Amino acid sequence: MPTEQPERLLQLGRLGRAVGLDGGIRFHPLGQHEAALLTEGTEVLLNGREELTVSSVRQQGKGLVVHFRSIRRVERARELTHAELSIRSGDLPEELDLMELGAGLIGLPVEVDGQRIGTVSGVSGLPGHENLELEPGGQLLPLNAPYVKVGRALITVSDPPEGLL
Repeated sequence: MPTEQPERLLQLGRLGRAVGLDGGIRFHPLGQHEAALLTEGTEVLLNGREELTVSSVRQQGKGLVVHFRSIRRVERARELTHAELSIRSGDLPEELDLMELGAGLIGLPVEVDGQRIGTVSGVSGLPGHENLELEPGGQLLPLNAPYVKVGRALITVSDPPEGLL
C-alpha cells in the first residue's frame, strides 16, 4: 500500500510592518507569481501553522498591503512582522506551472532515468536561465533544459548529457 506524502507548503513571501489601524500588513512576495496568488479568499498559513484567510489585497506605493479576516487590530498585525506566508500545494490553481514559483520547486525529489539522485534545495540564476541546486552533492541542474521535466510531485531528467550529474 503506497504511503501518502504530506502536502507541501510553498512560501509566498514575508509580512512586513503594520499599515494603518485596521490590521493591514505590508506583504513582501518572493516574486510576481507569488504576489498574484494572494487574492481575496485565499487561505494561507502563517509560519506553516496558523491558517488565515485573505480579506483584501491592495497596492500601496511600491508594495502590497494585505488584510486578513481574523486580524482587525494594529496590535495583532504588529506581532506578525517578519512572519512567513505559505500556501498548500493542493490549493494552487491547476493551470499554474510550478516553474513559475521558485519556492515551489524546493523539496521536490529528482530522478534520472527512474533512479532518485537527490532533492531540490534551492533555485538560482536569472529568469529563464535558472539552475536547480540539488542535495546531497550540490549539483546544478539547468531548469529549462529539454531533458528536465517538472511535475507537481517530481522532477524527472531523461537522457542528460554525459558528465552533467
